Amino acid sequence: MQDVFVLHAGSVPGSYHTLPGRPRWHNNQDAYDLYRSENLYTAVVCDGCSGGTNSEVGANLIARLMTQQIHENVSAGRLPNQDVTDDQSEGRFWQKIRENVLAEIRVLANRMGGNFSQTINDYFLTTVLGLLVLPETTYVFAVGDGLCAVNDQLQDVTASAGNTPPYMTYALLNQQSFSEGDLQFTVCSRKTKEIDSVLLGTDGAASLPLTCDGDKQEDQGLSLLAITEDDQYAQNPDAIRRKLAAFNSASVSESSKGVQIAAGPLKDDTTIVLLSRKNSSGGDSNEGSS
Repeated sequence: MQDVFVLHAGSVPGSYHTLPGRPRWHNNQDAYDLYRSENLYTAVVCDGCSGGTNSEVGANLIARLMTQQIHENVSAGRLPNQDVTDDQSEGRFWQKIRENVLAEIRVLANRMGGNFSQTINDYFLTTVLGLLVLPETTYVFAVGDGLCAVNDQLQDVTASAGNTPPYMTYALLNQQSFSEGDLQFTVCSRKTKEIDSVLLGTDGAASLPLTCDGDKQEDQGLSLLAITEDDQYAQNPDAIRRKLAAFNSASVSESSKGVQIAAGPLKDDTTIVLLSRKNSSGGDSNEGSS
């Protein structure tokens, strides 16, 4: 399966973080990690809690730990249930992945010292949305909010009331707002032979239009379906990031009131992962990571 798909991603900070025209800058609290081996493709996108002082740290670590845990388990012959269903709750494979990642975060947070709960809240609150492609079955798994499109069809935009999604690491705290089931993976699966493309995005990607008209697309326009349909995104590993950055660039105008700076339309940090089946002409298969 090594040459069947290409897997690329891109991420940009939202304009609420870059604050155009004002002398402040916050880190991009989104992260992603991609992993490909001979028998699998896996990708994870994480959206760190905006209230965490350093949640980009946990987003990057958890994205990497997730992809590594999945690769190690699949390589050891421990596989998800191969039965394909439209929607299935967390199975033993996914439960083990989640427990192993949480165990590693627990050890790390304890070694960092200080108050354990405060460390988790400051560093390790993040949503998790991921993709696992095996020769027979493709899985999308999530704890928290995000966006997914399969074969150009928008599958889910999981919003959370008050922008307070469940975070997987709440399981390490005495947290009463969410049930145990809320903190487990929701898993959907589909036969891999039916997959042409899968797009994953943090909730910031929901600000992108689903489609854009031809005129705007020739300017710095961008849409979710354009990403899945335009070959440039499959062939160039940096195309998603560059297009997102251009789309979200600030505009400058001058009037009698002076210079006006308008922030880009992506207010929140935005990360997109694209898995696409190679066309007959091939394409770049380089990997990228956060």
